Amino acid sequence: MAVSTEERWKEHNETGRRHFERAEFAEAEQQYIAALRQATLLGAVTLTELGQVAFSLRDFTQAESYFRRALTIREQALGTESVDLMQALNDLAAPYYLRGELEQAERLYRRALTIGEAQLGDLSPDLAVTLSNLARLHQRKADWRAAAPLLGRLLAIKQRSLGESHPHAISLMLAVANARSSLGEHEVAEELVRRVLALQERAQAGDSEMVRSLNALAKIYMASGKTQLGGEIADKAAQRQKRVGSVPRARNTRARLDRDTPDFSADTPPTPKPRSRQAASSLAPPTPESSSRMPSHTPDMRALTPDGAGTPAKPSTPQAPGLIKAYAQMIESAEDARRGKHRSIWSKIFGR
Repeated sequence: MAVSTEERWKEHNETGRRHFERAEFAEAEQQYIAALRQATLLGAVTLTELGQVAFSLRDFTQAESYFRRALTIREQALGTESVDLMQALNDLAAPYYLRGELEQAERLYRRALTIGEAQLGDLSPDLAVTLSNLARLHQRKADWRAAAPLLGRLLAIKQRSLGESHPHAISLMLAVANARSSLGEHEVAEELVRRVLALQERAQAGDSEMVRSLNALAKIYMASGKTQLGGEIADKAAQRQKRVGSVPRARNTRARLDRDTPDFSADTPPTPKPRSRQAASSLAPPTPESSSRMPSHTPDMRALTPDGAGTPAKPSTPQAPGLIKAYAQMIESAEDARRGKHRSIWSKIFGR
């Protein structure tokens, strides 16, 4: 079970006090310094939560400021190559992504990926969020040559951790097929989608899942010039769609195939939300989730994309801006208190 930053702070503080009472000043100093480090990281946790509040209010400039301060604190406490910086880098990239500043966002995602690859390996589940974010960025630019290998790696990770027939892996196989088809690799794309259909038939998947895969296959045939075969597959998809409900896009599949890129929402970063101190612990591995050490709390870019696809309603609580101010004041007060408390510790030890 992961130990929270707060618990580590208390442990180091208490251990330091016991050493001090026994006049073991060197040991006491080490423990108090470790406690101070944990207290500093608690500030980074609160700054991250502030950033999540600002992000949810669509104040991306303020969110960027909070996320950057949190990253700076972690870099100073943990070093610039710590694997625990990966999520902070993803956080900071999100406001840039939403403002359309894709070069800056890509730079941060690339740095997070480089750190993870160096310390965790190329197929670590902890790389999934960063790979997904980076793939989405290239997908947004229609840079399929860059997106395809990232999606391929993400698929390999999910297949290893969840199994080939898991819905998340299936969704990613369709995303990879779409990317390959966009590059003109229609045979590779067709093979992937046919593999998806075989897995779905074996698992007796519902009609809605099969419709999506059939539409993807029809789209590939159309793109490769096999319009008659594509139309036949599209008709099969429309027939299946009638069983699950009337959807205009499905009814008109033959005339206008779905132009959207297959979703790989299994790896969409979740909506910002305050994290517990335990989940945000920076010196101990967080509780694993889906075989991953890293917590997943990067802002959800599906709901907030500038193209209008799912712009969220305004927050219903008018107190939210005041909440940001209160959090900020708490940060400053905590930093002042920490500095004062640290001085009082040394005055006890050295009689100053």
